[in-house]
Amino acid sequence: MQRPLPGKEDEQWLSFNTKHFTFNYLNVHQLQADRAAVIAEKAWPVITSDLKWQPKDKVQVVIVDDFDFSNGFASPLPYNQMRLYLSPPENMSGLGAYDD
Repeated sequence: MQRPLPGKEDEQWLSFNTKHFTFNYLNVHQLQADRAAVIAEKAWPVITSDLKWQPKDKVQVVIVDDFDFSNGFASPLPYNQMRLYLSPPENMSGLGAYDD
């Protein structure tokens, strides 16, 4: 039996599909997942046009608020995916211009 992580008992992984993406996120990140979906679908035609290529399957988007640098972004999953981190850049970062 799999037990929830300490402090995470109320959190549950959810997913939903848009035309080009599958969003995977914890239930507490519903608002961020909805916003990311709108932005991703708006960006899709621009990016695929510039690249002159489209993935044949939906792109998996995993929205997280933690990460494991020791493992990098290693994954055994054999499909297109990206991970969106919900933590803002540090003050001295070159990525200082971000919205909400």
